[in-house]
Amino acid sequence: QFRDSGFWPVTEPPVFSQHGGTVPPGFALSITSSVATAGQTAQIYYTTDESDPRRLGGGFHPSARLYTAPILIPGVTTIKARARNTSTAEWSPLTTATFAPGAVPASASNLVVAELMYHPPDTTAAERAAGYDNADDFEFARLQNIGPTPIDLAGMRFTDGITFDFTASPVRYLGPGGNILVVANLAAF
Repeated sequence: QFRDSGFWPVTEPPVFSQHGGTVPPGFALSITSSVATAGQTAQIYYTTDESDPRRLGGGFHPSARLYTAPILIPGVTTIKARARNTSTAEWSPLTTATFAPGAVPASASNLVVAELMYHPPDTTAAERAAGYDNADDFEFARLQNIGPTPIDLAGMRFTDGITFDFTASPVRYLGPGGNILVVANLAAF
């Protein structure tokens, strides 16, 4: 019904051979797409820098690449892909997924609390002018991957003093040497 009413494109979104997650080292991602209208074809464009292959207005993003062969995933990478109808120049909906070659679960042997701001200094005049007069808004904890491989943060959470669950976080993987901040008030931070 959406397609018949012009609300859904005839160019199907790309389909990944695996839709993100932990993959083996050396994994190569295959992507396919199709067009619902007989006789029409599509080319797939993708990015690895988290930008959309299609620019606002329909042009190509400068980092968009034409998919011609499976993509080797060397490290934690987010792939965003769209198909473009070769007959009508219509773009498909976006497909996006994050891949983590060789990721292992987070544990005490690969994830540490590297920095903790539990008692920030008094707020500055600029912070108060911005509406943040409670120094506790600036509390944070910095976690660091000290292991040699990416780690999967799914299932990790703070439950005492700080409440935060990484399972619902937009950041799921942390590369070797990578850092992530958990902040008390994101807008204040």
